[in-house]
This record gives sequence, C-alpha cells and structure tokens, in this order.
Amino acid sequence: PAVATPARADSVEQQDAQRVWCEYLDALHRRAATSSEALPSLRKCLEARTFASPKMLRETARCSREALEQFDGDPFTNDYASAVARCGSTALDACEARQSEIEPFVTAICSCIDRCGEADYAQCKSLVEGGLELHLSRAVGAMNIRGRQQFEGCLQKLACGDMGSQIVQCLDPIMEGLLWLPE
Repeated sequence: PAVATPARADSVEQQDAQRVWCEYLDALHRRAATSSEALPSLRKCLEARTFASPKMLRETARCSREALEQFDGDPFTNDYASAVARCGSTALDACEARQSEIEPFVTAICSCIDRCGEADYAQCKSLVEGGLELHLSRAVGAMNIRGRQQFEGCLQKLACGDMGSQIVQCLDPIMEGLLWLPE
C-alpha cells in the first residue's frame, strides 16, 4: 500500500475537494439542462488543478449547493446569480489563514519595502498588521500550497516603486484561478 506522505495527503484532500466542487457544477448543469445528462466537461473539472485550498473549494460548493437547492427554476438567471453571489465572500471568510501562515508573505513584502528604503521592516510589519492583514489572511487562506508558492515567489521578485499595484499583479492571477469553471 502507498504511504501517506504529507504531500500525498494534501493531494488526496485537494482532489476530493475538487470533486465536491465539480459535483456542484454538475448539479447546476443538470438543473439548467433539466435532464439527467452530466456536465459535458465533468472530466476536465475533476482533473483541473486550481489554486483554491480544499477548504475554499468545499465551502464554496456547500454554499452554492444550498443556494441551488433553495432556488426554483433555471439557475442561469440574474436571480440565481444574486442568490449565489454571497458564496465567494462567505468562503473567503471561512478560510482565513492564521498569523503563522501569512508570515512568509509579510516577510517578503516588508523585506522588499525595507530594501527599497520606503520604510524599515518594523514599520512595514506594523502597517501590514494594521491594515492589510485581514485581506492578506483571507487571500492566503483561500490558496492551496501551489497558489501560496506562486504568490510568495512573485512577492520575492517585487521591484522598488508602486508596490501596491505589483502585489495586486501577483495576487490577481491566483485569485482568478481559484475555481475551475466550464468555458
């Protein structure tokens, strides 16, 4: 039998959470199609490698599935979009990362700011903890290991000047790649 290493366990948990998300998308498709036909791209969904943490995938799927079950009629309408709109922020709230999990990202940001002479490390850390910490903890909490590695790698390459927009440029592709959606 295969030995469950931490990386392998994460992979199994990630795949299982992706399956839960895909099951929601399949239920959404079946409701909209009013048939028992499966989502045509279900296999692609199951094989997708996103940046979402398992908790993010599960929480988004749970909330979206509840909204679907409470909604009558075709879900591909503005009414259903309104009903399910809260699920993304609900999932982000549920996935908030601990201080120890965001520390590498704060270190990367503040090391760059210190290196560029915009503020010393302690001042930067104080500013981040005072204003950005909640946003950073929600974003990092929503990311899986792959997303966190990509984000940290990007932050370590920040150049001096307009750090805010560079951080956003690091974060946007990861946040946009959290959930797999059919084309």
